[in-house]
Amino acid sequence: MATVDPQRTAEDALVALYESRLAEARETQSAARRTVHDANVQLAAAQQATLSAQAALDALRSTLLVARAGRQSSRPTLPGDVLLEIFSLCYDPASTRPARNALALASVCKSWRQTAVNAARLWTTIKLDFANLTHAYRFLKMILERSGSLPLDVELREVPAVWYFDDPILEEAHILELCRRSRRMTFALDSSQTYQVFDNAPRFHSSFLPYFQSPMPHLEEFTFAPTTIGMAGNGVHIFTLAPKLRIVDMGTLDVDLLVPSKLPALESLKSRETAGHRELLAISTGWPQLKRLAVVVREQNIAMAPTEIVFEHLEELDALDGPDVLSALRPARVPKLHALTLPGSARQHFETFLSGGPFAPLTRLHVRAEPELPNAFVASFSLVPNLAHLTISALSDLELDKTFLLWAAFPQNVGERLLPSLRRLELVECNFSVSGTQMLAGFLQKRVDWGQRLHELAVVQTSKTITHPFPLWLRSRIEELVDGVTLDTDAVQMVEEPDNQYAVACF
Repeated sequence: MATVDPQRTAEDALVALYESRLAEARETQSAARRTVHDANVQLAAAQQATLSAQAALDALRSTLLVARAGRQSSRPTLPGDVLLEIFSLCYDPASTRPARNALALASVCKSWRQTAVNAARLWTTIKLDFANLTHAYRFLKMILERSGSLPLDVELREVPAVWYFDDPILEEAHILELCRRSRRMTFALDSSQTYQVFDNAPRFHSSFLPYFQSPMPHLEEFTFAPTTIGMAGNGVHIFTLAPKLRIVDMGTLDVDLLVPSKLPALESLKSRETAGHRELLAISTGWPQLKRLAVVVREQNIAMAPTEIVFEHLEELDALDGPDVLSALRPARVPKLHALTLPGSARQHFETFLSGGPFAPLTRLHVRAEPELPNAFVASFSLVPNLAHLTISALSDLELDKTFLLWAAFPQNVGERLLPSLRRLELVECNFSVSGTQMLAGFLQKRVDWGQRLHELAVVQTSKTITHPFPLWLRSRIEELVDGVTLDTDAVQMVEEPDNQYAVACF
């Protein structure tokens, strides 16, 4: 009987265990190698896919570049002159800061910049506010350079009352260049300072005005912006070297600052300085070719003056706040006058002017009611048989009601002679009541009945909104009675009005 060796049995069991574990480890190693192999295969496939995708992307990019190049070469580009015309159409010289618009055009892209910077006419408007100058020297220098040698439209605002010539805000050479190249100029003193200087003795030589004694060969229009400050000539003159000056608004500056012989082309003059017979006579003899005049004349006995005042070529007259100018004239002395603007207080002067009978040349009349329009004034319109354009401004709602009620109430034989040639009626800065709008429609209906249908009706508001809204039905009614209707949509509000009882009463 064999004997079992316990020690050998234990060793055999241990060897078997180790062999089992070794087999498992080898199996695990084989599995890991297979995983690594599979991963390498996938990586290689991914790399190949990446290379294929990159190749495809490169091919697409090449195709796109070729297509883009072909498209750019076939796309028509605007020539510089056409682009400049577009700029000019979009460029509004009346905007607040037109030079800034040109700067904006020049900053869009390289081609736009080149076109805008080289276009001198985009840089011919200069507006300077002396109360808020920022980098004025550089800005003005740039504009003067870019505008080349073209004439300029210049606006100078808030100019200091006292101008320090030894230490000016702007270089004197630039100011003289502005004057030399100005075609149109608007000038305004700083009203917050001028009263301290000009209360007692106006000082011409300490102001900016001496610069206007320099050569201004291109100047055609000059406007002294509205202000309460005046300045006497005292023997000094301006614009003596501005032979092309045609239009002058002196504001409150003394007309004596002008020399008629130095301004042979002047055709329009406006002055808010109170004048009398002497000043009016000087204007008529100094500029016999004058076509437009706006002046304040206050002299009660001016009609008794021994020297007649004649304006043979005057076409437009604005009496401003001084209606006595009509007393100094007679229809025969203004044979070409076709446009007249009067304050509402000029009724008697207007009647005196027309006392010799109907005045046929007059075709346009503007009455600033402020705020009353006397009935007698309305009746005097019958002496202007060819009046085609009537403008009434600043009429209150009550006076407007009264005026249209009067016109609509005229019998046919009187109404037909009142405004037989009227084609356009313009109501500016007037106020309307509900009844007033209906009476307006009634007046228009009467004119249709008389065979004197209006061609145009305009309601214009610039500083206020009409208190009472227009009912919607009334607009359509007015459009039936007038060929062309212009209602200021910012001021004339249209509302639904279910109750139409007033329409029945009116029509």
